[in-house]
Amino acid sequence: MSDYPDKPQEPKHDRAKESPKESESAQSKGLERSNIIRKDQRTDDPRPEKVGPFDWSKTPLGRGPIERESRATDAPPGTLKQLPNTVNEWRAYFTANPETGTLTIRREGSIDHAYVPGHGEGRGANSGVTIGVGVEVRHQNREQLADALNANQELREYLRSVPNLSGTAAQEWVEHHPSPTLTPTQERATYEVAEREYSEIARDRLTGDSAHHRASESVRLTPEEYDSLHPRVSELITDIAINTAAIARGHQNDIAEGLQAGLNLQDVNEQTRAYEQLRQLRTFVQGLSDNLQGPAGEMKRLGWIDARMQELQPHVDPQYLQGISGGASP
Repeated sequence: MSDYPDKPQEPKHDRAKESPKESESAQSKGLERSNIIRKDQRTDDPRPEKVGPFDWSKTPLGRGPIERESRATDAPPGTLKQLPNTVNEWRAYFTANPETGTLTIRREGSIDHAYVPGHGEGRGANSGVTIGVGVEVRHQNREQLADALNANQELREYLRSVPNLSGTAAQEWVEHHPSPTLTPTQERATYEVAEREYSEIARDRLTGDSAHHRASESVRLTPEEYDSLHPRVSELITDIAINTAAIARGHQNDIAEGLQAGLNLQDVNEQTRAYEQLRQLRTFVQGLSDNLQGPAGEMKRLGWIDARMQELQPHVDPQYLQGISGGASP
């Protein structure tokens, strides 16, 4: 991804070298709390499978990946007229398009050629040559990326040639070295590349298994707790982590505390825990700056969260729903 200032290459962690200094507590961040009691044990409900892959044919204009609201282009206003424009409209969109990855694809945008977010200026000053759903080529193993995209020789050679440049220098390079066009399948594959990378970053930071920006010990999850999160919750956290600054500098504590709110519910099923975690993360998203979410990022995320809470609600414990404050249900 990468038109935001915080785009470091996540270093390999080494527990022996980790600093004992922890990030600030999330208690001061004001996450919404529900009247819950700590669980005695986890339920054994099976975890649902991920929803199937994103179907480009379901995009609003029927134009596949070409129809996009990307930060990387100066699209004319008419291009976006048929896209949702309110939280409720995005909720309806994500209800009709529940496939895993749709949130990130819609929020990040997907481009069928190489580009530099923001043309290398402003929030894109730290960004390099990028393809698809925010995959910055210089941070990838080029051969593995080419394999993931099932690249032909032309695209494979192009990926190998991308220099370690950022900002306007990267923009100038890409202007003089236009890339081959990605197919819709390759665009989708870039999301899967980003998802693998950033889901690992999110897990490491929220379980304390990271050299930098790890959650404070008082709120961090165990690896087992993180791995047992509902797939919809994991999907949202990964989307947030795609801008690494949104899960750093204290935000990792906010997210961990929101997840703990669901883990701490006693004698409820997995859907109820997930509902509570999404409810807490909704408050977190509302508090994030536009700088950390991209254009209309908050609106899209809130619409997605509301659609997923609505999806879960028939399976949520009625007693829990009665106990939470009014207006929590979408």
